[in-house]
Amino acid sequence: MRKITAPIALRLGLACLLVFAWLGTPPRPVVLNPPDSAQETDLVDHFRATAVGLLRHTGTNREKIILPYWTVRNSLAFSSDKDRESWFADRLWTLESPELLKIHWNGRDFEAQNDLPRLCSQGNERARLWLLLRNRHTQDLQVQAAWVGGSDKQAQHFLIPEAGARAFLLQPKIVASGSKLELHLSSSSSQKGFSFATSSKKPGRLAARILDESGQPTAARVYLTNSEGLFEPLEGATKGQKIERVGWVAGEYFSYADGAFRATLPEGTSMIEVVKGAEHIPVRQKVQIQGGKEIQVSMQLKRLESPKLRGWHAGDEHVHANYRSKEFYIQPEDVALIAQGEDLQVINLMVSNSDGGFVHDENRFEGAPHPLSTPRHILYWNQEMRNRALYGHLILLNLKQLVHPIYTGFPGAKHEEDYPPNFIHAQNTHRQGGLVSYAHTGGNGGYRYGGADAHEAPVDVALGTVDAFEVFCSHSESSLDLYYRLLNCGFPLAITAGSDAFLNQTFGTTPGGERVYVYTGEEFNYARWIEGLRAGHTFVTEGPLLAFELDGHMPGERLHLKSAPARLRVKARSWSWLPLQRLEIIANGKVVAQVEQTKGVNDLNLSQEVTLPQSAWVAARVWGPRHRLVMNEPSPALAGSLKSTLGTEVALAHSSPIYVELAGKKIWSRADARYFENWIERLIDDVRTRGTFHEESRRQEVIELFRKAQRVYQATP
Repeated sequence: MRKITAPIALRLGLACLLVFAWLGTPPRPVVLNPPDSAQETDLVDHFRATAVGLLRHTGTNREKIILPYWTVRNSLAFSSDKDRESWFADRLWTLESPELLKIHWNGRDFEAQNDLPRLCSQGNERARLWLLLRNRHTQDLQVQAAWVGGSDKQAQHFLIPEAGARAFLLQPKIVASGSKLELHLSSSSSQKGFSFATSSKKPGRLAARILDESGQPTAARVYLTNSEGLFEPLEGATKGQKIERVGWVAGEYFSYADGAFRATLPEGTSMIEVVKGAEHIPVRQKVQIQGGKEIQVSMQLKRLESPKLRGWHAGDEHVHANYRSKEFYIQPEDVALIAQGEDLQVINLMVSNSDGGFVHDENRFEGAPHPLSTPRHILYWNQEMRNRALYGHLILLNLKQLVHPIYTGFPGAKHEEDYPPNFIHAQNTHRQGGLVSYAHTGGNGGYRYGGADAHEAPVDVALGTVDAFEVFCSHSESSLDLYYRLLNCGFPLAITAGSDAFLNQTFGTTPGGERVYVYTGEEFNYARWIEGLRAGHTFVTEGPLLAFELDGHMPGERLHLKSAPARLRVKARSWSWLPLQRLEIIANGKVVAQVEQTKGVNDLNLSQEVTLPQSAWVAARVWGPRHRLVMNEPSPALAGSLKSTLGTEVALAHSSPIYVELAGKKIWSRADARYFENWIERLIDDVRTRGTFHEESRRQEVIELFRKAQRVYQATP
């Protein structure tokens, strides 16, 4: 894993987070200049670096970190730099953490706005203090910060814009436990000291082994918390073990270990938690660290009983190894460790652009599984075809060649036209035996221009070029409405899942946090996994396992019965180490059977007959409470900000449908067909008025294609 230093990160103070905290070496005095306030992305990056840094402490109020972060990330334009600075300062000021000291400058004096944290170090390492300076004066503020009572002799200098705020990670050296340490802040007209209580703990060593159910070393996700409440990085021999990630829901740091790891920890009680995918029960263990000594522990995972999962293999169809962020560069070895640690048998990596014409990981594409693949874990670089705002994004799998252009509709880039439409990319994928899925489909609330939702999906589904729908991809519930409406129009669509994780970014979604299980039968390889996905032999999950059949048929299969109504036997079971509340059977989008345990259990079973009055698609769905280890669903606060109507529940698992045709009549909903007629009409309006085309004939070509799909919805089967 090769470290990359980004100039913008240095200006924002991200170096403090990534160098001081990560490497743990004594920091050199750094002059931290604020970014150009006219560049809003700089402020977003600064907020993000601060949030990620504060989340390292378990006592941090995570709700007051994560929700403001997403508010900032989705911020709108401002009328002036001063308004922008003030707005961002207000959001920074809401952050809360035991490591945070908020200092207010009113033009005359520095004023502490919260109790001063206790500073603690271990051995020769430095203490941590996040300093948040807010300037409420009408002029820019230049601040000198110097420590008195420690071994740091050189001051640091900060510049806070008018009406703005900035946060900085300070790491003073504590001379002796219990000694007094003062932070002196000076401006051109004022000086003030802040006195801190200190403590220092002797460091000890931890050597841990992670074993599978047979006692063999196994890779896993590891949460390690020291006696001071700080998440600790792991030490290991492989590159990937130095990757730290922060889950975007719980806001907790974790790393990956390949069967063993070491760490240096302050004396006292530390906590280890080991997690490995959906089929292993997480293990937690307290360890007592003693200064100057090494403690050795072994932690063994147990596999959930899962005979019904024979022949089913978990995968993530949508992962970015390297994308946007320059925090670090992910190598294939890192991806292999992550796939093994998350118990993913298939991990599909995306070649794609991000915000312009640069294409990430194009050099990784081979048109075949990566050489680091094993019989148990397959890595395959495929493609995400991204249109900026008009059509949506496609996941293209099992590619032998990349589908060009790799992106469309990005102003100023080589392929700035909204041409060709996604339909052409889907056709070219099928011609080489590939599979087409729409990414992060969204769609709740109808068609809306912009963003990355599946705007063109109703067109391409009607014209037969879409194999699967990525219903589970962060905030999964918002995609169910669009998926159900398409199924109601008689189009068979496999359900699939992708995390859209950016592996080279600390804070974000977790690979495998949404995963798709595909039935391949007795043999497992990539070709069989793709064909199982294409056939709809799938279920998607945030954790729970799911078995479902209808009159002995599995998801993706079809029944043709001569008469209606029909009475059929449905069997479903969901089991997990996560709490479950409700297992439902859905027919044409409506609940026709369910079993519920409001207090939450780890196993739900349903076996009964259901009556279908007309042709229908039938699927199983599982609900449960939000949980810190449901990695990619929104936290309660974030769900509220996204206007979720689901309260404390999340959709935890969902099967592909089984399709039942009665008396020769197709599945068909006139109301949903009309819904998509109107959807496509609005899409056509945007092609006319917002689309970028170098030739008018191309615009008309796209409109005629969309009209062709619209006529499919207008026809009655």
